[in-house]
Amino acid sequence: MVYVMFFSGALLATVVSIYLLAPLAGRVGLIDRPCQRKQHDGEIPLVGGVCIFLAMLPAMFMQWGEANGGLVAVAFALMVLGAVDDRFHLSARVRLVLQLAAVMALFWMDVSLHDLGDLFGFGRVELHGLQDFLITAIVVVGVVNAVNMIDGVDGLAGTLMAVAATALCALSLWAGCDEVIPITVALLGALVGFLLFNLRHSFRDRAAIFLGDSGSMFIGFLLVIVMMRLLDYSEGRVKPVSMIWVLAVPLIDMGAVIVRRLTSGLSPMAADRNHLHHILMRHGLSPSQVVGVLFGAAIVFAAIGVMATIYQWSDWLLFWGYWLCVGLVAFVFRAQAEAAH
Repeated sequence: MVYVMFFSGALLATVVSIYLLAPLAGRVGLIDRPCQRKQHDGEIPLVGGVCIFLAMLPAMFMQWGEANGGLVAVAFALMVLGAVDDRFHLSARVRLVLQLAAVMALFWMDVSLHDLGDLFGFGRVELHGLQDFLITAIVVVGVVNAVNMIDGVDGLAGTLMAVAATALCALSLWAGCDEVIPITVALLGALVGFLLFNLRHSFRDRAAIFLGDSGSMFIGFLLVIVMMRLLDYSEGRVKPVSMIWVLAVPLIDMGAVIVRRLTSGLSPMAADRNHLHHILMRHGLSPSQVVGVLFGAAIVFAAIGVMATIYQWSDWLLFWGYWLCVGLVAFVFRAQAEAAH
């Protein structure tokens, strides 16, 4: 019953926040306008992330406020950073520096990755000191930017994050991590509320609101915190490598894009229209069909992550299986780019 209240409360708070803030978005410049890289119709408010953050505040304060209030402060800072980026379009380097500052704050609060599991088949990989910081930084920055990169079609990022939240909730329930469950349930409720306005359906032919960088940064950061807390609280029962599969679609997309850019002599930070959703749309799929295909893939991958923990599948097999997927998608990206020329 308590979890139902977290879910329904976050959903309702998101809906109310959208109704209140969307009409004000234009006054503060949080509007997404069509351009060469953004091919949507009309001007869309970029306050979805702010609304989700506001809806998550009660759950975050209840779970973290007393002992880990700093986590709420860092989450707020990243949400604000994203909103500033939405308004003023910060450079990739500035965003990276500020994201690393958030990682340093986490490390100072002793929130980091201490164990990666048996990724290479030679025993568990434990992290200490500088190694711990560097790997945590890579994970946090990677997930935040993966969520940002996949946010290119109405309803896509929100749908994929809802799958990830559901999988993390399932793992939390299985491992008995009561400290994590309310956050995942509330996040799922907030995302459902957001998708009512962002997902295309029979009553809406285009998104009425976008997540924005404020949403991708906040949600990506929140998911990483939940993952690290889950790994700590489960005392080794949840496999670290399972987290890769929970977020497999955005991580595979980001990994393949970076590999393609580097092998083509381009900057890994360069923006383009060669992500998974772009390629599917160039092959004739509608935005709704793209969301359906990648939603189905996300469910399959997340199920692999959950079952990997429950049935104790091999860490190294799962790890290299992920990189095999990255390689295959990068090959497809490269072939598509060469065919376009």
